[in-house]
Amino acid sequence: MSPGFYSPLLWRGHVDEQLKPAFDTERGLAFARCLIHIIPVGVSVGVVMLSFVGFYYADVGTQHMNMQLGALQFAAKVHEILIAASLSTVVLHQIQTSLLGDAGVPFSLLTAGHQLERVFRRELWTGLFGSGGRRRPLLAALVVVAVILAATSGPASAIAMIPKLNWWEVSNARFLGNHKHFLTTNPEKMWPNNLTERDMPWDCLTSEGHTDVTCPSGGYPTFSARYDLLPEPNILNVTNITFVNEGTGHTARSVACEPMGGPVEEAYRASSFSQLTVDILWKCWGLVQDKWNASPHAPSARISIVLPNGVSLKKPQVEVQCTKYNYTDGASLELPHDRLATPPLDEHRNEAWEFDPAKLWNITRLRAKHTDEFSWVDTSSYAPSPSIGAARFLPRDEAIDRAYDQLIACTVDARWVPIEMWLEPTNDISPHQSASFVNLTTEQASPTPLPQIISISPGWAKALNNPVANATFDTMEGLLANMMTESRGYAYMLSLIIADGLARVNSKTTPFKQDDIRGFAGKASLSGEVQNGDLTIQQLLDSGNWTEIHILSKKYGFGYGLGGPLIKIAIVILFLHAAIAIVHTITVLTTGWTSGRWTKVEELIALAINSPPTKDMDGTCAGISGAETWKKVVSIRERVVWEEDGTAVGEGHLDMVIGDEGEVRDEESVKGMLRYRKAVKSKMYGKMPTDRMKR
Repeated sequence: MSPGFYSPLLWRGHVDEQLKPAFDTERGLAFARCLIHIIPVGVSVGVVMLSFVGFYYADVGTQHMNMQLGALQFAAKVHEILIAASLSTVVLHQIQTSLLGDAGVPFSLLTAGHQLERVFRRELWTGLFGSGGRRRPLLAALVVVAVILAATSGPASAIAMIPKLNWWEVSNARFLGNHKHFLTTNPEKMWPNNLTERDMPWDCLTSEGHTDVTCPSGGYPTFSARYDLLPEPNILNVTNITFVNEGTGHTARSVACEPMGGPVEEAYRASSFSQLTVDILWKCWGLVQDKWNASPHAPSARISIVLPNGVSLKKPQVEVQCTKYNYTDGASLELPHDRLATPPLDEHRNEAWEFDPAKLWNITRLRAKHTDEFSWVDTSSYAPSPSIGAARFLPRDEAIDRAYDQLIACTVDARWVPIEMWLEPTNDISPHQSASFVNLTTEQASPTPLPQIISISPGWAKALNNPVANATFDTMEGLLANMMTESRGYAYMLSLIIADGLARVNSKTTPFKQDDIRGFAGKASLSGEVQNGDLTIQQLLDSGNWTEIHILSKKYGFGYGLGGPLIKIAIVILFLHAAIAIVHTITVLTTGWTSGRWTKVEELIALAINSPPTKDMDGTCAGISGAETWKKVVSIRERVVWEEDGTAVGEGHLDMVIGDEGEVRDEESVKGMLRYRKAVKSKMYGKMPTDRMKR
């Protein structure tokens, strides 16, 4: 190996410049020049792996956290510099091979390897997309990618290297040990799509139903206390009703409501959490609470559950539309549904869903008593069928000689919609969710498939309308009385009541069990549940009667993950650089071709000074203003002068040549004229020609 190859690696002072080879095929030195890639690629792989494994870095409040984040910011900047150096090595290698080979490079790319950060150099892009760049697609593509990576590697490194403040999953091993967790039911039974009076305890249909928080009408005392104190104009401004400590001592749940389309619409939608799901989450927290609170710094906790096969947790969402009619004897009226926009109801909004009020009430008796009456309307005969209908008859008052009775008719569309739900029990007692409402009207935002309509029989809905003790009215009549005769007020109140009633479905059951995995194949038992004692847990799971769940525990702090688009973009940038570096290393080690020359702009200037002038660069001594100049092709060639006797002299000097496309070959000699040929491997260059050899 020639000692001249080591000159770029060692700095020597106070010595005369020596002859040096332009390039060689020494794999040892080629490998040494590729070592520049090891640190930036290694760091990239390391920080990206932290995101892939979801590494948790530190809790909030960790001592000297700001100093650590600042140090990582500094490290990200160093990483960016190393990536730029690595990319410069790759681009310089490709430019060197092109300069010394047949192809040459466009003049604008001559210093591209030294100035990758200059993205907005007009001359760079002029040369890339000129004829020279088009004839060298590999070099042009490499320069474009390298320039983009050099400009974006800094932000990408910072995004990947600096931990983010967020909720991060932690291992349950230290909390739950060798246990698995099960629901002694399946999701279809937790959120049934057909509700009849058999789907509730019998006492929910009695006059005491609204005093039991597990019954559909269990929210009546809270609704009544809230709306009895509000004047009618202010009622529709109440968008959230909160239920606290409903028999559990720590649970809080709310029902949210909003108009569909605007504040004057006659349609409202409401949603609430499934009380059963909330209770299960609190039981999960009870398993880990003591150990979590005993952990260092007591970080904020977040608890949720994951169901198998990608099944989501669900909550009820109810849409109600109401319309006021003038009623005359014998008339059939329609259930309104033109503003219910969820498929399949939106496809049938122009169809008439008629019902006969005379089949719901004794109209003559109601007129004689001058009393209002509420009733549910069975909608099972319609196609498609909404969940249920509702109507209230308002008889005319003879004292003021009203011409018509009035009737308010409503249509109800109820669904179990998927929702992300969790508890943060170290912060508050309320469940949390990703959104108050799930958009079921916009195709891009809707779940696939759309949730099925919940079929509600009048028998189940009767449990929402219990007689009130020591009163002459039922629960529905007591609440709707505050709505006066406004149809939008009825839509508002009905959506709240039905959403809250659905949230209480199965809330009396506690389908949760923790079992030691060492007894997984043993007999299954659960206190208070009727189970076949001859079946194992595995058999119950296989039969579909039990469902295994995963308790997802998270804590708030600094960590690494794949959430959000920015980290994914950063990973692509870092891995693209790593791929380029690896391909470059493999290519260099395969060919062994390497050169340590012209790695600095000043070396190119020295080469240009020692090269003869050319007419191709006329008019450029005071600057370059023409785009065509940047497109000219540059090569580096060995200068050869032929004497009249045919002998070659002046060998050993390299010139920068403009316009050389490799057409001049070794055998194309012309006596007495200066010609060029490609540089030779391992040959020592640097000998300055005499004056008579210059042109």
